[in-house]
Amino acid sequence: MADINEIGRLAANVLIDAVSAYDTELSEQSKSEMMTLALERLSDVEAIGVSVDEGEEEVEIHVNLDNLVGGTIVSIHWLISELAEARGTSTEQVISQLREHLEA
Repeated sequence: MADINEIGRLAANVLIDAVSAYDTELSEQSKSEMMTLALERLSDVEAIGVSVDEGEEEVEIHVNLDNLVGGTIVSIHWLISELAEARGTSTEQVISQLREHLEA
């Protein structure tokens, strides 16, 4: 099992659900609706924490993304490791190719 807390694990599963909803056989409208529905669950699992500090002169809003980002990092790390192993290459090479893909 991954070294991640329960909320991070749930957040990662919500993101996997959103990716799974992106079925190429569906219309763009259906894909969008399914991904939106999946991502709405991020609130349910409390993956994003928000706190408000009301001072005398201003209000400060703090957003905590630790659980969401933690779940995402663990997931991406696992996928990169698995892909590197399947390709018989290094994780560094896969990361480099991913960066190239994101820049294209």
